[in-house]
Amino acid sequence: MPAKARTPRSNVVKTEADAKAALLKYRAIKEDIAVRMAAAGIPDLEEQADELRQKATDWAVKNDKDTISLGGKVYARLRRDKYGGTWVATSDDLTSDTPVSVVPLRTILWNKYAKKGDKTMFNEIWHRVSRRAVDPDKLDRAVQEGVLTADEISPAFYEKDKAPFLILYGD
Repeated sequence: MPAKARTPRSNVVKTEADAKAALLKYRAIKEDIAVRMAAAGIPDLEEQADELRQKATDWAVKNDKDTISLGGKVYARLRRDKYGGTWVATSDDLTSDTPVSVVPLRTILWNKYAKKGDKTMFNEIWHRVSRRAVDPDKLDRAVQEGVLTADEISPAFYEKDKAPFLILYGD
């Protein structure tokens, strides 16, 4: 098999003019892709496919069906993933979205140690598994009340830089 010929590096961007040309070419290619997809009816097919999958998912949830055989070794499995796991440290962390069965960790530790007379162990465990964090709302309130000033607290705040990226606007 012959070696593949190297393609010339026509996409090198070294100047602002090169960057402008690259972005214009990018826009043209993206528009061409969108036109070709629309002409082929791909967006409609994607929408139809998504709708069918959603209807099948709704049916599986309603009928408590974890697996649907599609013939042979092919099947669909209903996934019931979880996300956004949250520890509830104190009763202050409880919100209207928190399930009613949740008990704050501090209460659990209090019942295990302090209620039985071992407040030292309660404090030790509590400080080992938790940490203090700044509450931005309470900090803003303290600044509004004049207890602190923005200049005093500004050295305690920083932001991370995201990787730079370009966004194209306009038609």
